[in-house]
Amino acid sequence: MVDLNLDMNDINAQLLLQGIWYLELPDLMDLDELIADLSTIFSHINSKNLTEYAQSDEGFITDWRFITPPPYIRSPGVEAISFFDFKKNKSLREMQIPNLLHYISFMYNTLFEFNSIFGKLYLDESNYELTKNSLSYLVYGEEFVLHDYNQEDDYDMLGKFTAKNNKIHNSTIMAENKKRYLQEEADYIFSLKMDIESFFPNLYTHNFEKMAQLPPYVTLNADIRYFKFLDLFHQRVNNNQTKGIPAGIFSSHIAAELCMLSVDYEITGYIRSTGRRIGYVRYVDDLTFFSDAESELSELFPSIQSILNKYRLRINGNKTESLRSVYLVQPTYITEIENVLPFLRESSDAVVFGLTELFDLKKYVVGLLLSKHTSQIRTVLSIFLKKIREEKLDITNVIEEVFYYLLKLVFEDESLACHIYRLIDIILLKADNIDNLVKALALKRNKIDNEYPDTILQIWYYHILMRHSNSHDKGRIINDLGGKLYNPLVLTTMVEFGEKRNRKLFTYIRDTYINESGSNEWKKEIIYSKWWLPLFRILRYDTYNYDGFMKSKNIPQVFKLFSMHSQNGCDYSGTVLTGQMALAAVLPQMPVFLNFGLPEDA
Repeated sequence: MVDLNLDMNDINAQLLLQGIWYLELPDLMDLDELIADLSTIFSHINSKNLTEYAQSDEGFITDWRFITPPPYIRSPGVEAISFFDFKKNKSLREMQIPNLLHYISFMYNTLFEFNSIFGKLYLDESNYELTKNSLSYLVYGEEFVLHDYNQEDDYDMLGKFTAKNNKIHNSTIMAENKKRYLQEEADYIFSLKMDIESFFPNLYTHNFEKMAQLPPYVTLNADIRYFKFLDLFHQRVNNNQTKGIPAGIFSSHIAAELCMLSVDYEITGYIRSTGRRIGYVRYVDDLTFFSDAESELSELFPSIQSILNKYRLRINGNKTESLRSVYLVQPTYITEIENVLPFLRESSDAVVFGLTELFDLKKYVVGLLLSKHTSQIRTVLSIFLKKIREEKLDITNVIEEVFYYLLKLVFEDESLACHIYRLIDIILLKADNIDNLVKALALKRNKIDNEYPDTILQIWYYHILMRHSNSHDKGRIINDLGGKLYNPLVLTTMVEFGEKRNRKLFTYIRDTYINESGSNEWKKEIIYSKWWLPLFRILRYDTYNYDGFMKSKNIPQVFKLFSMHSQNGCDYSGTVLTGQMALAAVLPQMPVFLNFGLPEDA
């Protein structure tokens, strides 16, 4: 069983639940509210009261029962919600959010095995050699910190600038990462970076069960049940396929990192066997080697690829980079920003932001756009947001000009979408009259729908538009849904609080599913399709029993146990950060899971 009365379990349960959500999305799951019900959920699992889970005598979840997937999904798999984020080169990266029923079982089993696997790996000092080459380690023995998906964690607004002492947590983990990196880099003259090709889409789920029989896990006597579960879980949530695991969720981060620790073990063993002096460090699927002899690094290719072959992984030859170590630098520089844009310096006094400051900001951002220095733009926007939130930057006199500038900027670099829309959100909250601003936002709707369907940009756009539109305009948006196909996350932004407020939305979801599946058994199947999240939110916000479905046995018990809540109160950003900020502010010094990010092309 898993006792959430233990502080460590309680905190880790919260972190794992937050891990179902991609950090650059607005919080459409109301994670703060769901966290309050975790104790009830886990109590029912401990008592084996949830019929959807098959459990061992000790309580470990071994499988799922009574699942009727959509007919286009390989049974007994379920459909994840897919959407697309933008890479720095403006190409798209597919991301997924798994069904909540399955993800809860991952959370439970991960806490069930915390001591037998993660405790041994990360808290037993005698095993430090097993994890020291990884910068994407899963457990940190003192504090928790958030990381950005693109590894731009130095100045990530997702935590550092929003909670009183989150800066301390961030600084601690950043210092540890830099220490590990510099220890391996040491005095070596040359570096070679290897990137694994399409890492998450190529991860073979059966690798996870095999890993239990390999070092380091076989020497740790790790429980093989957890590795078998990772295999089965990632098949089920990914259309019951064995090739590829969903990107952007913590379950995949954990499975991938455990896999790569086996790879690390083999690589470091091979390096020792050569007798050569070579440094090695890894961040998720980015492998970096150091040496005084460039020829030694180039000679590594065949042996490293041979090791990766065992895991059905390949080096991406197009993304291999050789560099002299003195040219290795960090991606963002606060000092430069403060020198160029003095109004963004740390100060206890409020600063007036006028036209001069706006033009200075625009000029600096133009230079960064031309040099493709996206990480620095993110940092600028993060600091800008922080200053406005803390009322240390008064933009009253140019609030419309700033709004219109941001409205255009998102189309110059779509990878900045979440940073820009968070700023737009706070501007709309602070403006005295937002009618003209919301109208300008609404005019972008056709462009967004036609050019950016299923992307994080479209999801953020509708989140902000629905959040700030009046009731009449919201109704018009929902009435316009007919005949068009929208991502489930876009539909989730449209759920309203109150009985019978979501009839048109429910009807759209039902009819769209029936048309796409061609099935007459929609009531049994739809909750295991990509439409589970908007239906789940309707269940929590609206007490009406649409089509006799919302209160039927077709809704999993886990969904029903998350009690109904009032419409969630958001902070300025309206994002997942609320719970993470509160959590980061009170974390005791104990081992907890890290919600780490991924490299650019994972």
